Amino acid sequence: MYSSDLVEAMRFIGWDPHSRIDVVPVNWAAAALGHLLFAPNLEHKRYHVSAGEERSIRWEDLAAEYARICGGPARDRYQVGDVSELTAQRMRKAFGGGHPRHLRHALELYSRFCSLDLVFDNSRLLGEGFPAPPRFTEYMRTCVETSPMSVYEQMRGDFEPSIAIPSEIPA
Repeated sequence: MYSSDLVEAMRFIGWDPHSRIDVVPVNWAAAALGHLLFAPNLEHKRYHVSAGEERSIRWEDLAAEYARICGGPARDRYQVGDVSELTAQRMRKAFGGGHPRHLRHALELYSRFCSLDLVFDNSRLLGEGFPAPPRFTEYMRTCVETSPMSVYEQMRGDFEPSIAIPSEIPA
């Protein structure tokens, strides 16, 4: 959830607000993977576990939902520009902590991804009889109200090296 939290805290995006975001809840994704794993016969070898065309949302929809949840304007909620325009002071003010270089790096990566306006085709998954996911705006309030960590803490967890798994497991 930190990506949209990051955007909301900064009130800044480095991509077109008409771009779409293809987000699904983790419990739905896990159920979809379980469905595919235990299906006796699958028609295809590859599936996208995604929101798809019908359930993806536009950033402007996300802004409107944040306005309903948190107050403030929906229209022009986010300044649109280049991530390089963000100052360390603005990032510190938005997050209260965290290293501005790390925050800028996360924003640059996310900005490049969001600029793609990418939505994955989930029609194969739906064709296997699995129900469509809810739209992000349908469960976003729950995400906002139950997120226990700051945006910086969430981002830091994503960028820290994971625990290495040994290549050989002792007998």
